[in-house]
Amino acid sequence: MDQVFLYRLFDIAEEINLLKAEEVLGEKRPFRLKLKKIPPKAIHIEEPPLIFEYSTGSYSYKGKTFQAKISGKIFAWGVLSLNLSLDLKGLNGYDELVDLMIYLNNTEEFDKVFKKEVKFLKDLLTPALIKPSLELFEEDFLIFFTTQKPNYDPVPLLLGDNEPLSSATRAEILNNRFSYADTDLTIITWDAAFVYDADGNMDVLDLLEFAVSQLLELRYYDSLLTKEINEMYQDIDRAEKEWGYKKLGKYRTIMKRLLKTVADITEITERVQNALKVTEDVFYARVYSQALRIFRTNIWAEQIRHKLNVLERSYSMLSEEVVTSRFLALEVTIVLLILLEFILALLPYFK
Repeated sequence: MDQVFLYRLFDIAEEINLLKAEEVLGEKRPFRLKLKKIPPKAIHIEEPPLIFEYSTGSYSYKGKTFQAKISGKIFAWGVLSLNLSLDLKGLNGYDELVDLMIYLNNTEEFDKVFKKEVKFLKDLLTPALIKPSLELFEEDFLIFFTTQKPNYDPVPLLLGDNEPLSSATRAEILNNRFSYADTDLTIITWDAAFVYDADGNMDVLDLLEFAVSQLLELRYYDSLLTKEINEMYQDIDRAEKEWGYKKLGKYRTIMKRLLKTVADITEITERVQNALKVTEDVFYARVYSQALRIFRTNIWAEQIRHKLNVLERSYSMLSEEVVTSRFLALEVTIVLLILLEFILALLPYFK
């Protein structure tokens, strides 16, 4: 059995109440993610995402028709993942498979489909959304899955490119391959994966999707922090044009917003990064942790920490400015009071 999964993940809210989402999607019989092959104690998922079957149909390419299915997965930290799966029965040989995978890797044909469905589902899930996103932030990923041991080159399927590659490029790609037994194989790149499992087990697909959802959220909050920093500088520039207590009032408003932003994003990003913990299973731990490395989540997390530090330093700077201004105002007040007392003391001599 050969299948291809086209994933499109969207940030649709700051949080999603999965219990309410389960009620809203009742007719679609949603259920929580449960890894089939991995013991529950080996991998701990803090809040398992909600899975639902969405629609079925068919897809045609160059005269061949494939069964198609769209399913979804809802993560508590605000991510809706849609995946379009194609059953590749009917392909004649490796060349046709490569041709289809090159097309699927590079086409924008499904963009409108995903955008239409996510808009409908976001509206449907409104009762479960906490602080819905104003803009759709997205990430895509492709997985080729097979139950037949590959006796062909998987690299063109991953890259969506049949051009001859240098030995260094091939070595770099194949360096990210993982296998526990002769009956399984996983190869991961930054935007695609090749997965072989003779038993048809798809736990690795769920782990990869989980990692992509974490990447999406880190990218989203990195972008959010960039906007927040730019707005902060603009607000400070506007405050600098004011004088006295009006200026300090604007500083205090900026400080309150910075404090809330730092607290909120720190809490959310920690929640996202700690959403899945591998405690025992060494093989799946390696696949999952290497997927995070390949997706460069550590770089995004470091950028978030750096930008949070910028906000924290800015808060400290504004706080010092407010305190200094208060002390200066207090000193001026004391001097004026002393001067007033001195003048009052001299008044009798001028009568």
